[in-house]
Amino acid sequence: MSSRGLGRARSRTPKHTLPAFRGAAIAALTAVALPAAAGAQQPAAPTVEADGPQAGATEPEPKSKASSDATKQARMRRTEASPRRAFADSGRKARFDFKLAGKKTRTLVVKVKKLSDGKTRRRWRLKDVEPGETQTVTWGGKTRKGGFSRQGKHVFKVYEPGKGKTDMSEANGKKRFRFYRHRFPIRANHTYGDGFGAGRGHQGVDIFAKCGRSLRAVRGGKVEVRAHHGAAGRYIVIDGHGTDRDYVYMHMQRRKRPQVGDRVKTGEKIGFVGETGNASGCHLHFEVWRGPGWYQGGSPVRSIKRMTQRWATYSW
Repeated sequence: MSSRGLGRARSRTPKHTLPAFRGAAIAALTAVALPAAAGAQQPAAPTVEADGPQAGATEPEPKSKASSDATKQARMRRTEASPRRAFADSGRKARFDFKLAGKKTRTLVVKVKKLSDGKTRRRWRLKDVEPGETQTVTWGGKTRKGGFSRQGKHVFKVYEPGKGKTDMSEANGKKRFRFYRHRFPIRANHTYGDGFGAGRGHQGVDIFAKCGRSLRAVRGGKVEVRAHHGAAGRYIVIDGHGTDRDYVYMHMQRRKRPQVGDRVKTGEKIGFVGETGNASGCHLHFEVWRGPGWYQGGSPVRSIKRMTQRWATYSW
């Protein structure tokens, strides 16, 4: 662009006609400005109040991402409850794996609750949980008071002390599982024979299956008796852990273990279906006795068939 063009673009300051009464004010301002030009000290400028920050004032520094993360609700990146079914006093305990999101190390509390009443059955406090690292808790079914929880649906939940429940909305995986106190003794095709009271002295239920099929402990505990009887054949009696009941398995094939005094877990293999003793066909004769125990002043449970049928619906 030419200098001539620039000259046309420049605008002049318009002249304004000042009212006469402002002449005196202008003269006074000129008188004050002259000493200032000569190096005289000027009076301090008045303080201007405004809504925004004042000139020269120190503005607060923005919060760093780390400090902002500390005030936010803790978030879970992953949650996974397994297996789908857990059993009391079993090697198949409930397991909960989870990962913390974000960048801040936190203290967390994990709780397992029963869905039907929302009450906490057990809790764990985990300090210095690092984000991105897998954390694991396992639960065998016991409550804080020492007994076993009631059967049914349970859920794992994670909390941060003082801030409440963590955000699990973005976490992949399950948090719920089912907990049971007993497990059906045979994982094979089976049928029912005589029940309680059928014939003289029949104090249990007969469950027929092929000879040699594995027998599992309905409930973990200590082996009290391992013997042979003319009518019962080879049998064992297990004192149920955490219960006042004895569990009796008869007509079993011979097997070296478990021995008297051995500790077995719920679902552990304890023998094989047989027809030893006074038996017609391969089957398990099974009894449950209330405390103080089998032929020690206790009494057999009459609803044994209904109980075992219920166990069979969820055990395998």
